Amino acid sequence: MTIHIPFGPLRSVVKWLYDRLTKLLLASTYRQSHELWAKRHRLGARWTPLGEALEYSLYLAQPSDPEPRTSRIAFRATEGNIEAVDLVFEAVGSGIRYQEPICLLHVDRRPIVRALSNVPSLDVLELSERGVFFTIDSYQIRDCSIRYPDGRSREIEDSLEGHLMQNWLLNDCWVHRWNRWWNCNEIRYAKRNIDEYWRFRSGWPLQRASLFGKIMSAQWLVTIQFWLAIWSRLYVMNDDGLLVPLWKRKGTDGSIE
Repeated sequence: MTIHIPFGPLRSVVKWLYDRLTKLLLASTYRQSHELWAKRHRLGARWTPLGEALEYSLYLAQPSDPEPRTSRIAFRATEGNIEAVDLVFEAVGSGIRYQEPICLLHVDRRPIVRALSNVPSLDVLELSERGVFFTIDSYQIRDCSIRYPDGRSREIEDSLEGHLMQNWLLNDCWVHRWNRWWNCNEIRYAKRNIDEYWRFRSGWPLQRASLFGKIMSAQWLVTIQFWLAIWSRLYVMNDDGLLVPLWKRKGTDGSIE
């Protein structure tokens, strides 16, 4: 008698168990790494002067953002109140220009946020033998004018053209798990610091340190050390991407949610 093993359902059960187990063991650290990355890039994390009376913060939507992916820009006054601001935000990518006219009223120190609905999110427009072409390569704020409550007006010189390094694709570390993308820059950085510790700062005599450091800094062993430290709950990643004892963790956040 032939016994047929239902490999299809068995494979599904094994996959479900694997996903649940890895999510239980890894998800919280992936989430922390992604949140630390997002905190440094989200709207309000960095402000750029626009003339002497204004400053702006820009967030260009990433492929890892949930739908609908929308780029945003925030403005605030740096000195006194401004009655009105008119300007054009322009993004350029692969020879295409995208313009977003913006009009603001009653600007003060409180940020005013505008969605850049005419500007595409960051993405790869073409990947071929000719090279990699992105939806956005640079941006600039143009034709900016402001009007004060007393009736005075001022023209502001166009901002410097900002050129994107496309780190989100070329340099960042991303992992796709549980149906979404996670930025793992902080995990990679923490592992690198473990590697450097064993190679250069282990405190052993030089000759022993050389051999011992090479063994302990092997990538697979560094990965094991990192996750054992996290799972022990004695170590965490701080806001600088370093693995530190739990009681030494600290950080601040001044971004716009």
